[in-house]
Amino acid sequence: MLTQLKKVGTEVHRATNLFATYVGKNKVKCPGDVKKFIFLCGANKNNGEPSARRIELIDFSEKHLSNCHFFLAELVFKELSKDEEDSSSDNLLDIEADLSKLADHIIIVLESFSSFTELGAFAYSKQLRKKLIIINNTKFINEKSFINMGPIKAITQQSQQSGYFLHYKMAEGNESIERSDGIGQIFNPLYDILSRNDRAIARTLKKEDLDPSNNFNKDSVRFIHDIILACGPLKLNELIEIAIKIFGKDSFYRKELLKHLGILMAIKIISCKDDFY
Repeated sequence: MLTQLKKVGTEVHRATNLFATYVGKNKVKCPGDVKKFIFLCGANKNNGEPSARRIELIDFSEKHLSNCHFFLAELVFKELSKDEEDSSSDNLLDIEADLSKLADHIIIVLESFSSFTELGAFAYSKQLRKKLIIINNTKFINEKSFINMGPIKAITQQSQQSGYFLHYKMAEGNESIERSDGIGQIFNPLYDILSRNDRAIARTLKKEDLDPSNNFNKDSVRFIHDIILACGPLKLNELIEIAIKIFGKDSFYRKELLKHLGILMAIKIISCKDDFY
């Protein structure tokens, strides 16, 4: 396809030129009823897979929260690791910060040292506090700990609408990461929080708002999805050529497109086989 894309007069060349013209005239429409993006944080099992609690939360969302896309940072990191040209420059802290800005909500299951660290990092940002949904052990509700007196207090002090806290009697120890416990107890309140959709009207998007080299948000992610839907299957270098055709050669697209592809893979609306998306 790359040869056809570059060769003047081919059907692919004409189609991408027409597509680029359409985008350039700011005619891309975004519907009002778009899905929420939910960033799910917590522990991993010994084999590197998500904890049993996180798997249950994802299963619950797929069955009962059709208005939400749950995603894990690990799947985005995995896609970025394919960038052999520039993998040494990956800063996982900055990437996780980008994911938190993209998300409508951030769920943190407090089940490991790393999840407590994530809570502290996200609670430090006043902009992110209102997105947080904290799942914690009932036994710690009234404990005078740094977690309660620090990040959780910071979240609750900001405003009455800042963050959500869900508690149940959590199993403890390493086995609680590997095996399911009673996390289903918080499914009803979680559903009440996430099933509500904010009313929004359809929008017309500007070309500069869709450029993946300058944006990493739900609009740019959906736009890359639509390119793959219309033109795929595509290899990364073909997707880069299409981005250059639409937005110009002044930007570097490889790493930013991998980040967009990582999110799309994480929410399971694209797949990759033999390097084709």
